[in-house]
Amino acid sequence: MSHNNLTKKHEELLQKAKALSRSGKLLEATEIYQDLLIANPLSYVLMTAIGAIALKIGHVEYGLKMLGNSLELVPDQVDVLCNIGIALAKKNRLDEALACYDRAIALNPGFAQAHLNRGNLLRTLGRPVDALSCYERVIALDPNFVGGYVSCGNVLRELGRLDAALASYEQAVVLKPKLAISHLSLGNVLRDLKRFDAALASYKNAISLEPEYAEAHHNLGIVLQELKRLDEALEHCECSIALRPGWAEAYVNRGKIFYDLRRFQDAINDFMRAIDISPELMEAHLNMGIMLHELKLYDQALVCFDKVVNINPLLVDAYINRASVFRSMKLYKEALDNFEKASEINPNALYILSDWLHVKMLICDWSGIDSCYQRIIMGIDRGEKASHPFPLLAMNSTPNQQLRCAHRFIQDKFPSDRDSHWYGGRYEHKRIRLGYFSSDF
Repeated sequence: MSHNNLTKKHEELLQKAKALSRSGKLLEATEIYQDLLIANPLSYVLMTAIGAIALKIGHVEYGLKMLGNSLELVPDQVDVLCNIGIALAKKNRLDEALACYDRAIALNPGFAQAHLNRGNLLRTLGRPVDALSCYERVIALDPNFVGGYVSCGNVLRELGRLDAALASYEQAVVLKPKLAISHLSLGNVLRDLKRFDAALASYKNAISLEPEYAEAHHNLGIVLQELKRLDEALEHCECSIALRPGWAEAYVNRGKIFYDLRRFQDAINDFMRAIDISPELMEAHLNMGIMLHELKLYDQALVCFDKVVNINPLLVDAYINRASVFRSMKLYKEALDNFEKASEINPNALYILSDWLHVKMLICDWSGIDSCYQRIIMGIDRGEKASHPFPLLAMNSTPNQQLRCAHRFIQDKFPSDRDSHWYGGRYEHKRIRLGYFSSDF
């Protein structure tokens, strides 16, 4: 018996199963679907429903089997092809998943969900430009498809096109103002743009819509930490950990807050907890090393940075931090080797020229000094983060260049929370108060 020939009783049971599924009672819905399938063994609709639920509850192989059976009966089901593609991607059978999406699009070029899924897979495959084309196609097909704008914003952000990403997320918020992920995504790009006040507002909007949104609490904590509002940052970070106790990144972030609060043992405990959960998590090893360096535990810090290099030999920060430890240990040749390695990987790494130059000067190695001076000065003129402020004073630089360098450094390291500390009032006192500013400070 096919689905079209269901009896009245079976039709009532089908509607009940659909209602249970919509309310999240998936196991109860599955039982009804399976009973119906015994009575109607050729119903592709029932096979599809059972397969879709199986995927939701993690029974991927069984889900694939049921969806495959449905597709054999009716080969042109684009929604089933998309679900099969999602399941294959979960099994890391990425080429097969891509073929499913391509087949769905060939059957129905106007099916926006197939383009969206294809874009998600291409992004996973490290093809963000191709993914962007898919998301743009989604938006062209359905200008009100919020998921298209969020996904488009995600890949634009990955490509460094932050203003375009911002516009995409803002459109998602306009279309569906009560969708928390849109506000979260908007907050993320605002944080990238260092528009911290606006980012705070977006994260708070996400939390107001979904109070138990762990990622929103986590990211709100990151921004509050940037603004040095550490007690508030800690509160939200602890909330994210309570909501997702096995989230390694949340422990790293709380460890960083403890580090800023000078609660070093608590920070160590959190970094170690993160490493226990995810032994290859580079950020945990990296931040542990940075803290151990400050505590002058140089050998232990080097072990951490060595681990990061083993995980990712192309991570510039690992070499820069390792070089800084060697410099603290007065092992200048090793420091220079690591700064040079970092520069090979990324010649434009932040402040690396002035760090390299400082070590060269410490060992009285004047080779390449003039060209380094030139590159730093040219970088300052272009508004780049080419040097820390104080090393620039030892170079043939103008006061204007020194000022630009200092402004750029302060904007980067100490972003303003935009709260005014002066409201136009006149300071009056019977004595004249003087402030003394010097590069010696």
